[in-house]
Amino acid sequence: MIGDPVGHSRSPLIHRFWLGKLGLAYDYRATRVTAGDLPHYLEQRRSDPLWCGCNVTMPLKVEALRYLDEQSAEVGLVGAANTITRVGAEGRLSGHNTDLNGVSDPLRPWIEGDRISSATVIGTGGAAAAAMVALLRRPAPLHVTSVGRTKERALAFRRRFDPVDAEYASVEVGDLAQSRSKEQHLSLLVNASPLGMRGHPPLQVDLGGMAPGSVVFDMVYDPLETDLLRQARERGLVAVGGLTMLVAQAAAAFAHLFGEEAPRDHDAELRELLTA
Repeated sequence: MIGDPVGHSRSPLIHRFWLGKLGLAYDYRATRVTAGDLPHYLEQRRSDPLWCGCNVTMPLKVEALRYLDEQSAEVGLVGAANTITRVGAEGRLSGHNTDLNGVSDPLRPWIEGDRISSATVIGTGGAAAAAMVALLRRPAPLHVTSVGRTKERALAFRRRFDPVDAEYASVEVGDLAQSRSKEQHLSLLVNASPLGMRGHPPLQVDLGGMAPGSVVFDMVYDPLETDLLRQARERGLVAVGGLTMLVAQAAAAFAHLFGEEAPRDHDAELRELLTA
């Protein structure tokens, strides 16, 4: 795992847990790498035959694209890579995006059919982009609103999805400061911003207008129980936490990095470790 910061990351615990269950002789480490360090770091790893690859977290998911030799279709759609693997004797760098798996897996019961008709995605980064792609790719029509810190940021973010939303849905521009009035009649709310994360300001949004059965998905996993999730549960809404996404995207990354499927039959034990 590379990024800045990485001290809070639970990814080493997750991957080492799976490696141990499968008896694979690999290690997984968290390394602080800044944007300025990234070119040198990747060039060094390219020539290391023992290096399988890495996961990429903020603020490097977009910056990393400049140094890839190849990338998956998902990276092209989302515009960010969160997994890099070393391929071949020459050390080609191949980029993947497993955030799409992380978003799609926990939301599958609600986005596969027509159970939701509208959604709001708060945030304009790589995780928000993965959420937008996952929602807009579903066959049933879905009205999606994009909300950013400012209207300008939300508009720039929205324009990235023209090829997608032209076919699947319309994407509106919102302002985070005005999001309280956006919540009437929403079926799904996704927080893909760092708001509510430990060390960041809370997410100020009122869920009072959301209809019963609506879903609130908070990608933040530190703390595990955010104010947003607490408010959702108090109002009888379906609350989906960030730990679910973290494990789902990690499982997809594990297959890319180590060539084996993650042993998901041990999820209950893993969750106990992550919440201890």
